[in-house]
Amino acid sequence: MIINKVLVKLYINKVHIVQPCTRIRKLDHRVVFYKFGNTLSPIPPSSFRGYLRHLARIVVSHTGNKYLNAYLSLFGSDIREYDPNIHLVSKEGKLIVSLSQGLNESDFKVGIRPGIRVNRTTGTTAKEALFFSEYVEIISKKPIVFNLEFKEPLSKEEEVLLAATLNLMKNGGTLGGWISKGMGLIRRIEVEPKDFLKKSLKLGGVLG
Repeated sequence: MIINKVLVKLYINKVHIVQPCTRIRKLDHRVVFYKFGNTLSPIPPSSFRGYLRHLARIVVSHTGNKYLNAYLSLFGSDIREYDPNIHLVSKEGKLIVSLSQGLNESDFKVGIRPGIRVNRTTGTTAKEALFFSEYVEIISKKPIVFNLEFKEPLSKEEEVLLAATLNLMKNGGTLGGWISKGMGLIRRIEVEPKDFLKKSLKLGGVLG
């Protein structure tokens, strides 16, 4: 059966994906919502695609690069695979991610939390360390739904890699920043077609 589209329903409690804000000392980072019709998403499709790419790279690493070509075909060029002796040609992947269903304003609330910047070199508190950032708490428990579509039909290897990637997300993934503050924990995902995840390979210690 040819797979043209995969639907991913993402259930998450709190998320911290932000951009710098000019309201210094009042608010340093703010949530930027992605609009879809009359709904909003605190997770842009581009961020979700980037997260899928990150997880897929983990799967590739744990298979000894067996699925590297499938990874590059799905997600496009990766700077980590460039040979400095070869002329670089950027390649676009066949995976397209779009928003299928966002949230209503009554489904979430925006909070503000303080944070402390740390100097990564010295491990000490940075100059002007205190900052304030928004985050989103989804109170309705509704999912954010993404469409995964493909410019060309998927190969068997691409299906296996994508299914393994979604299984990795299903088994305790985290998305966005402030993970140590309890943000970004994915409670569960639902995938359509429902049997798509069965295409996944088994990776000890990575996938169940």
